[in-house]
Amino acid sequence: VRLSSLVERAIATARPTLDTRAKIEVDAEEGLAPILCDPVQIEQLVVQLVRNAVDASQGLSEMPEVFVRLRSVPHGTELAVEDRGVGIDGTEVDEVFDPFFDDRRTGIEDGFGLPVCLRIAERHGAELRIEAEDRPGTRVSVVLPRAPLDS
Repeated sequence: VRLSSLVERAIATARPTLDTRAKIEVDAEEGLAPILCDPVQIEQLVVQLVRNAVDASQGLSEMPEVFVRLRSVPHGTELAVEDRGVGIDGTEVDEVFDPFFDDRRTGIEDGFGLPVCLRIAERHGAELRIEAEDRPGTRVSVVLPRAPLDS
């Protein structure tokens, strides 16, 4: 599957449920190799991550901004969703994967969004990482394996 096409479809799916002022910018590296995935699950993952990012940015500026970046990395293709929202406290990163953790400051609409994303990533042999830095916002990344080359 071409990840860039899948991401565009996921954003179009999520768009009607998002703040109409939200700006979602996609930066996809040229010539990305296809990935091996269940497209429905990866679309669900992207929709949830984009919703979380927009929700986390609510009320912090006139126009919430979310950046979706796709790039080639040594073990596959990295999908990263970044926001400039309230961020996740570094001490809470593990807790956001608990389905019963519900803290509106993290931008999680319900308590099941990130745990589901984690399960989807793990089913694909990927790792989901949350980076909460010394700046506002959060970066969530998933490295998905490339499709095997035809012999």
